[in-house]
Amino acid sequence: MSAERMFVAVWPTQPALEVLKRLDRPGEAPIRWSDPSSWHVTLLFLGNIERRMALESFESVDLSGLAVPVVARAGPSTSSFGGRVLYVPVGGLDELAQVVSAGYRAAGWQRPEDLHPAVDLSFSGHMTLGRARSKARSKAHARDRGPREAIAVEPSTSPRGTERTSGSAELASGGIGSFCGARVEVSWEVAEITLVVSATGSGVRYGIVSSRRIS
Repeated sequence: MSAERMFVAVWPTQPALEVLKRLDRPGEAPIRWSDPSSWHVTLLFLGNIERRMALESFESVDLSGLAVPVVARAGPSTSSFGGRVLYVPVGGLDELAQVVSAGYRAAGWQRPEDLHPAVDLSFSGHMTLGRARSKARSKAHARDRGPREAIAVEPSTSPRGTERTSGSAELASGGIGSFCGARVEVSWEVAEITLVVSATGSGVRYGIVSSRRIS
C-alpha cells in the first residue's frame, strides 16, 4: 500500500468559523488565502504514512485521561511565520497534542525520514489563513497598527465560548506583514479529533479519514 501525506487535527465549530471569516481577506492582497473550509489546527503532522498504520495508531491513542472539556482559544491577533505564512495562534490544545503524539509514538510512529532535519515538529497551536503570493520574503514582524474598525459581536451564551473580532477599513500597503496584528478572539469546545489525508494537485485538498469523540 502506498504512503499518503496525513496529519491529526481539530477543526473550529461553525460558529467559531463564522467569527474567523470576518477577518479582512481582500482579493488584491499579497496573500493566497486558504478556503475557510480548510482552516484547522494540526495536532501532529505524520508525513507520508501508510493509511493502515495511521488508522491503527489513531485508534490506539488513549483519550481517557484527558482533562475535559477541551477548549480551543484562537487569538488574540494574527501573526506570521517568517513573513510567509499568515496565521491565528490557537491555545488550549497542548495537552491534547501531547496525548496524540504519545499515542502515535507508542504505536511505533517516528519522525518522517524525508522531513528536513531543521523542521521543528513540536506543537505550536495555530490556524493558517494564507500564504504569501511572492517568493520574496516580506517583513517577518510588522508593527501592530493598533485598533482597527471594530466588528461588534455579542458574547456567546453557549458553551462554545466568547468571541471578538476587528476588521480593517482600508487595504494595508506592503507585504504579508501588513495583515499581522488584526484582532480576533474566539473560543470553542473541541468535540473530536480527526485523521486527515492531504492531496495535492490543483491546490491542496483535505479529506477526513476517521474521527474520534473526545468525550
